[in-house]
Amino acid sequence: MGNIVLIGFHGSEKTSIGKEISERLKWSFYDTDAIIEKREGKKLQEICELYGENYYLKREEEIMAEVTQLEDAIIAMGDASPLDLKHFEKLREKGTVVYLKAPLEGLDPGGLRCARRYGSELMMSLSSLDEIYHEEADVVIEPPGVDFTLETLKKMAVFK
Repeated sequence: MGNIVLIGFHGSEKTSIGKEISERLKWSFYDTDAIIEKREGKKLQEICELYGENYYLKREEEIMAEVTQLEDAIIAMGDASPLDLKHFEKLREKGTVVYLKAPLEGLDPGGLRCARRYGSELMMSLSSLDEIYHEEADVVIEPPGVDFTLETLKKMAVFK
């Protein structure tokens, strides 16, 4: 079948939508940020503050290498995932990449995992990431929602 990989900004409901879809399809659910937090024993914001963005990105890269090996899984990626585009190729080989697009205007910068990486040009940086998400996704779901996402993926024959 393949995986369903959810990408998007913090607040786009990747985790809640992913969990609901996994329950309905009876597939496993993985949240890369939650995996990092569990392994590190710290919240992502704390990891970024203590060890820096590069440390966080290294942990995310390790997790991405693991999740690209999964089958029939729903995977919610961290908001930094597009910073290394080589992973998208592997993710697409194993499934469908879905961009859950939430409005940039309502995005709370304080909720972003490593908010410092966006710097003072927050909206410009977010717009750039939005473009990457659009380019790398197989499908864009706007606005995000469980039923609309499932309906769209059914039409694409992502699963039976």
